[in-house]
Amino acid sequence: NAAAPVENVRINGCVIVDAWSRTSHSQGVYSSGVDGLIIENSVIASNGFLAGESVPTIFNHNLYIDNATKNVIIRNNVIADASSHGIQLRPGGQIEGNLFLNNPIAMLFGSGTNPNPGGVSGFVKNNIVLHGRSISSTLPRSFGLDLSNIREAEVSGNIFALSEIGHNGQAITAGDTRSYGIANLLVSKNFIVNWHGPVLFLEPGAEQIFSNVVFTENFIWRDLTANNGNGNFNKSFVGIFSSQHPGISFKQNTYRYFGMHNRPFIADGTDRSVDQWRVLVEPDGVFEASDAVPPELSISNYLTSIGNSGGIAKFLSESRLQSRQRVDESFRPAAVYSWARGNLD
Repeated sequence: NAAAPVENVRINGCVIVDAWSRTSHSQGVYSSGVDGLIIENSVIASNGFLAGESVPTIFNHNLYIDNATKNVIIRNNVIADASSHGIQLRPGGQIEGNLFLNNPIAMLFGSGTNPNPGGVSGFVKNNIVLHGRSISSTLPRSFGLDLSNIREAEVSGNIFALSEIGHNGQAITAGDTRSYGIANLLVSKNFIVNWHGPVLFLEPGAEQIFSNVVFTENFIWRDLTANNGNGNFNKSFVGIFSSQHPGISFKQNTYRYFGMHNRPFIADGTDRSVDQWRVLVEPDGVFEASDAVPPELSISNYLTSIGNSGGIAKFLSESRLQSRQRVDESFRPAAVYSWARGNLD
C-alpha cells in the first residue's frame, strides 16, 4: 500500500501456471503497492481457469498489474493461454521480448478501473503475439494490444499474427473514454500478419487529450479472400475516427493484400478504398497487391522448423519444463520471434 510499499521485487526463471478457483477470481501474478517489479525469463500460463473445473472469465488473467504498482519491467517471458488477459499493465512500464500465445487479450497497457491521473508512460517492444482467441463462444475477444491513458509511449518491433477468425478482434486499439486520453504515442515498425481485425484509433471524449499520435513504417499483410464461411471476415486494415484530426498522422506504412474487398480502410465513420485512403490520410503509404497469401506464422510451423511437431499444447508442455537450471532456447521467446521475423523478410 502507499504507506508501506513493497520495493524491488524480481521474479526470474519461474513457472507460474494453473491458478484457478471455483468460487473466486484467480490470477497467475497479481501486483499492487509495489515500487520496482521485474518479471523475466518465466513461463506464465493457463491461469484463471481449468478445463472441466472452472470456466474462463473476464476477471482472471496471467498477469494483473494494478495501478498502485510502478516501475514495472516484463521481459523475455512466455505468457500463454490466459483466462482473459495475458497481461494487464495498468500503470505502464516496459513490456519487451515476450511471447504471447493463445490469449484472448494479449496486452492491456494503461487505463484500468481507476486510471493513473495524467496518463502513463513506457514501451511495448519486440514482442510476438500468436494465436489470438476468445474467452468463450459468448465472450469473443482475439485482441492483440489495448492502449489507453497514455502520456508517452512507444509500440515498436512487435509481431501480431494469426488471430481467431470469427470475431476479428483488433490487433491494436488506442483509446477509451475513461482516462486522460492518448498523447505522444509512436506506433512504428510493427508487423501485423493475418491478424484478422483492424488497428483502431478511437474518438476521444470531450475532456480527453488526443495529440502527437504517429503510426509509421508498420507492415500489415492480410489474406482478404478466404473467409471460411464467416461473412464478417473482411475487417479493415486500419480505422480512424477522423481523417483530418491534427493529433494523428500516418506515414510510410506498407499494406500488402491478397485479394481485395470494399472496406480496406475506415475513416470518418465511412468505408474507404485504397485510393481514398491515399488521398485523405496517407499519400506516402505503400499499397501492394500480392499474388500469394501471407506465411502462416503458427506455433505448429515453428515446431516443425526445429524438428519437432505438435501445436500450442506441445509448445506449452515443453515450456513448462524450463527453469534456471534447465533452459532450452528453442522454447524461449527470442527463438520464436527470430523464426517469425525471418519468414517476413
